[in-house]
Amino acid sequence: MHLFIREACKTLRIIEMKNLIKKYLEESISPDEQERLKTWVQESDENRNLFEKEIIACDARSEFDFDTKVALERFNHSISQKRSASKVRRLNIIYRYAAVFIGICALGFISRALILDSGVKIENSIVTAESSQDVDAIVIKLADGTIQILDEDEEVGITDAQGNLVASKKDATLRFEKSSSSVTELVYNEITIPNGKKLKLELSDGSVVWLNSGTYFKFPQQFISSKKTRSVFLVGEAFFEIAKDKTLPFIVNAGELDVKVLGTKFNVSAYEANDAVATTLVEGSVSVCTDLVPEIKTVLVPNEQLRYNIQLKSMTKEIVEVTIYTAWMEGKLIINNLRFKEILRRLERRDDITIINKAKNLDNEMFRGAFKNESVEEILQTMAISTPFNYSINNKIITITNK
Repeated sequence: MHLFIREACKTLRIIEMKNLIKKYLEESISPDEQERLKTWVQESDENRNLFEKEIIACDARSEFDFDTKVALERFNHSISQKRSASKVRRLNIIYRYAAVFIGICALGFISRALILDSGVKIENSIVTAESSQDVDAIVIKLADGTIQILDEDEEVGITDAQGNLVASKKDATLRFEKSSSSVTELVYNEITIPNGKKLKLELSDGSVVWLNSGTYFKFPQQFISSKKTRSVFLVGEAFFEIAKDKTLPFIVNAGELDVKVLGTKFNVSAYEANDAVATTLVEGSVSVCTDLVPEIKTVLVPNEQLRYNIQLKSMTKEIVEVTIYTAWMEGKLIINNLRFKEILRRLERRDDITIINKAKNLDNEMFRGAFKNESVEEILQTMAISTPFNYSINNKIITITNK
């Protein structure tokens, strides 16, 4: 369990660094973000090699004039001094290859040596990713190490290293079929959903999972009755519709919280950036416990939500309007007394954008509202009516300042 948490957090951190490297290349990185990137690069040789390898890969594939040596020297210089005023051209093609590399590294926890020494499997994955028009694509890693880049709208079959069909994507749903032969070994697949994307997933037992933007999900390729449970692991947000099986309880491991069900519908929000894990029950019943005190279980009935405060190690239960917490599945953004900083995080995940908030005094301002097809600019305009602030938009970067 704790190993999974470390791996999942590492995954999400690498995804964050990927975004910061993009911003660094386009000269849009904030001072705080640059410090985080510097700290990450200095933490290990692996991180530095990853950063340098991205720049080199950009240079090798770019159709533009881009000086790799200058880019590396400029960043190395910024470790000890403020970055020079020289500009680096915004290179969309560079971002494509950098995003592919980071996506594969993040999902598979692939070391530099593995990338250099690996054979056909990884090379084929990179080719598949390069040909995709969607830079920040959904990435799946099968239990045998096979990696595939998924297009959100593409219908495709997923095969393992031996060429066996293990899943198919059709009608916007990725389905893992139940094996016709006896399975004795429990092996796990992993899926990373980038910001701006969602995925409907059907597990081999018939359970359906909707994965929200910015989510990492680890699940068995086949469930095995001898294991006594159906366990999955989540960092991010997902809505579950669990197939009933009284002999095999379904357990969602979300950080320090475990949610146990037999057959039900519920939502779990467990983003790393949040200070709490929230479980909201729509139908059926669930019991929730923590890693610290697993013997003490809290049972939820429909329309109840349990919030576990990660820092305080405390749980609270209340009656809620469940549609507020499941609206994301329909592309809706419902704000119910949410802090400004949390709303910005949700917009970043929903639209795959970067929002730099320089008006820190607004962080804890509370807002209410409901949006569906409105653009991020329209949402900010609406919010600015009640709490005035300025904002500027430069491609996928929004900067907020006090009015």
